[in-house]
Amino acid sequence: MTETARVLDVDLPPRQSAFLWGARKTGKSTYLRHRFPDSLRFDLLDSDLVIDLLRRPALLRERLLIQPERLLAKPVIIDEVQKVPELLDEVHRLIAEPRGEQFGHALEHFILMELAAHASYRELHYDIHYWRTRSGLEVDFILGAGEVAVEVKGSSHVRDRELRPLRAFVQEHRPRAALVVSAEPAERVVGGIRIVPWECFLRRLWAGRIIA
Repeated sequence: MTETARVLDVDLPPRQSAFLWGARKTGKSTYLRHRFPDSLRFDLLDSDLVIDLLRRPALLRERLLIQPERLLAKPVIIDEVQKVPELLDEVHRLIAEPRGEQFGHALEHFILMELAAHASYRELHYDIHYWRTRSGLEVDFILGAGEVAVEVKGSSHVRDRELRPLRAFVQEHRPRAALVVSAEPAERVVGGIRIVPWECFLRRLWAGRIIA
């Protein structure tokens, strides 16, 4: 198959969006793959993805908000976006709003959904609840009968004071594991509390290494 070199050179400013229009079978998707080889890509020719996004367009935002900054610094490609036009509202919202606190809420919700799916699909049916003290200290997720405590932080560097709720729970209930799921790039341990990148946490969860 012969490829024709393109004169077009797409170079978007930060926090801007653009449409690439053209007749079918003219090489738009091929061009974007070559021009942005390291970009995140949502291919709406994938029928399973289309069904998920039609049911809940906010899933696009949730999936993007948990990505590391180095990936979000590049253009995000949504191929065949006309199949789910509601996604354009999500794109606008992502461009208009800062990542910060919104990212933390999205990551927490995403982890909850993964925990619920794991408990159901693996037929473990463990309890997932939160823990809170009268003084207001709160841990996001307590799994099973207090076996595992999980706190979710959207920051790329978890500060020592953010570990106070987990430390209080550990001191009172002695769980088998106390974890902080975060956007940090590498795993580390602070006083018996394991701070884990979210991708690593999910791999271990589905491998049966968090709770089984």
